[in-house]
Amino acid sequence: MFRRLRETPGTRRRSDKVTAQSFVLVLQTAMDIQKLLSWIIIGIVALIAINLVGLLINIGSAILSFALKVLAVVLGVALVVRLLEGMRTKA
Repeated sequence: MFRRLRETPGTRRRSDKVTAQSFVLVLQTAMDIQKLLSWIIIGIVALIAINLVGLLINIGSAILSFALKVLAVVLGVALVVRLLEGMRTKA
């Protein structure tokens, strides 16, 4: 009823082609997974960098606010000293 296929060189090559195609497909999938993992790692590093930049901006804005207050006080003291010196020279 069913004929049994003999292993001929043509049959063997056909099965080898299927196996080779499957192997290439697995390699392409593995390469895609490697690319995906590399992009995920790049994304994580970028998010960490953005977070650190945000932290630096927060620290910088706090320091800038403090520095502006200190400079305003120094400017006020300098103006008072200059006024006092001007009053001394006139008197």
